[in-house]
Amino acid sequence: MWSTPPPFSPYWLLWLWVATLPLAASPLPVPGKLDLAGQLEVLLDPEARWDIAEVADGRAGVFAPLAGEALGGITPGAVWLRFSLEPSASSPPEAWLEVAPATLEDVRLYTPLAAGGFRERRSGQAWPWGEREVDYRQPLFRLALAPGPNTFYLRLQSRAPLQPELTLWPPLAFTEAAMAEARVWGLYFGIYALVVLFHSLFWMWTQERLQYLYSLYVSMNLLVILLASGWLQQAQPGFWIPGLANATMGALTCLSLPVMQGFILVYAAIPAGPGSPGRALVGAANLLAALGLALVLTGHYGLAMSLAQPASLVFILVSMALAAPAAWRGNERTRLFLLAFGLYGLGLAVSLARHQGWIGPGLVTDNSYAIGALTQALVMSLAIFADHKRLRREKAEAETRAAAERRLREEQEDFLALVSHEVRTPLSIIDAAAHNLVLDPALHAKARARGEKIRRASRRLARLMDDYLSAERLASADQPLHRVPHDLERICRAALDDLEGTPGPEILLETRPLPPCPCDADLIRLAIRNLLQNARRHAPPASPIQLRLEEAGRGIAIQVQDAGAGVPAADLPVIFKRFRRGHNTAEPGAGLGLYLVDKVARRHGGSVGVVNLAGGGCEFSLWLPLADPGDAD
Repeated sequence: MWSTPPPFSPYWLLWLWVATLPLAASPLPVPGKLDLAGQLEVLLDPEARWDIAEVADGRAGVFAPLAGEALGGITPGAVWLRFSLEPSASSPPEAWLEVAPATLEDVRLYTPLAAGGFRERRSGQAWPWGEREVDYRQPLFRLALAPGPNTFYLRLQSRAPLQPELTLWPPLAFTEAAMAEARVWGLYFGIYALVVLFHSLFWMWTQERLQYLYSLYVSMNLLVILLASGWLQQAQPGFWIPGLANATMGALTCLSLPVMQGFILVYAAIPAGPGSPGRALVGAANLLAALGLALVLTGHYGLAMSLAQPASLVFILVSMALAAPAAWRGNERTRLFLLAFGLYGLGLAVSLARHQGWIGPGLVTDNSYAIGALTQALVMSLAIFADHKRLRREKAEAETRAAAERRLREEQEDFLALVSHEVRTPLSIIDAAAHNLVLDPALHAKARARGEKIRRASRRLARLMDDYLSAERLASADQPLHRVPHDLERICRAALDDLEGTPGPEILLETRPLPPCPCDADLIRLAIRNLLQNARRHAPPASPIQLRLEEAGRGIAIQVQDAGAGVPAADLPVIFKRFRRGHNTAEPGAGLGLYLVDKVARRHGGSVGVVNLAGGGCEFSLWLPLADPGDAD
């Protein structure tokens, strides 16, 4: 369940957001600005067909009073505003009219001329930047006030739903407000640029898809805010031909849909397999992005924005609903995702309502999208870096545990090797002494039986040593291969030397000239010795064991043939499994010998098999490739 956030937690940003919402209900008081309330009149021009002469002489219709300084959302068509100003002894003979937002396309101000008629002055994204009277990010006009009433007409037109706001400034007050605004926006963009830079560098360092998607996503958001606020156009006025800025903003807004959704699926671990809601969201985001781009390219920028912005809010809400169960179960990563995108979604919702004219101007409403985007970027950055720090800590802990386990395993192997060496020597002495005792012709039958019992016990202990305490069996099969060309005949003879002096049937080696085989000599020697020991345990004492080498296919086969009882049919599929032994064997053992042979064969890219012979007995075959296939295990 949700818990109370600790001090300095990112969750405090949520409480800060909620605390500032009352500011949305009241206009932001700006010291020094002139009051236009009660002076504005509005006339709608749905088909955008009237000119200033028709509007001024009343042929276009009658103006209606406008409450406040803002009007409802502009839709396709034009809106005319009329206001009158009269200078007084206490007011300056000049005022500056600022029209917001910066994305307004066609802004025309008509000022009266002394000789009659009006002068048209143009600004907005649909006109070249050089036609602006003031090099400022938003449409700005200087108003020279003649004695007596001065009536001005303002024509506004834009393809995207917007809610314009007019502010009338004394020149000095505007300069001071613009400088303060530039400092605030500079700090804002500086923080946002650092977030973009850090995540871009982090992506280049880690090459993680999550970092790539997030750095791309925040970069798109930053560009959209720069364009929407007009700062990028003011910084590079010669680049932005009429209409390009708004079209670019629309394209970025559409393209950010699949990027945002892809990041959400990766970060919030929302399933995206076939038929899952995550896959459906990605498909819908790609489809809407393609449709929005087509609308932008065909000149329908406003329609693309009207489609992409609400769709972005819908995708956020659906993704939050899919991630909510994990957050409820205590997943801190998902909780931070809900916080970050919840704040961003809230800012986007307020911004949409502001553009439609459903809520009035205010500190939060005028900057809700920018505030939501920055808080989202900061919270997600904290979450991503915290997640990376946690992964690094877990990796370090895993490496520490692995090193400790490796040291423990090495100590165990050293101990087992020591035990194996120290125990084998007395066992060999006991076996040899018991053997010599049994061969004494003067020994009576009862003592000879005890000697045989001692020999059987010592041999049983030796086999248990082979199964459990042999350092070769416990460590060598899992070590990296040292594969170099070897003469397999020499390896076979070395294995025979290992078995010299041990009890069991005679072993006959049959070979012919063969090419060198790339292998790990120690492991192959261990495998051959295991096959020979297995054959000796099951073959009659007087029946020799056949060890044969021959070329088979593109490799060499090492065949061990005995004349024992063979392998029961039921045991053939599992004879090489770990701890599995044939049902017809009475010899002690742990069932590890043939398992190790199979493991060595597979690590060399080879195979091992067994067949029962028609005349009795069986044949084990270890096949090794002549070409080096690499470590197959």
